[in-house]
Amino acid sequence: MDLLKISKALADATRFKILKILMAKGEISCSELEGHFTLSQPTISHHSKILFDCGLIHAKKRMDNIRFYR
Repeated sequence: MDLLKISKALADATRFKILKILMAKGEISCSELEGHFTLSQPTISHHSKILFDCGLIHAKKRMDNIRFYR
């Protein structure tokens, strides 16, 4: 893990909130995660990708190609 990348990722309020939601829920679908924000789906995906690239969250596809984060 790159501490600088992780620090930059968590400095953003949206990404920090995404991580807090995932920590509380354990696992959540993309659509359910989007329900916690007033942001567009592409914006949520952008923030999630940054957290994923840092290794802070994991993603997997399940039934009907629905993506889940944990």
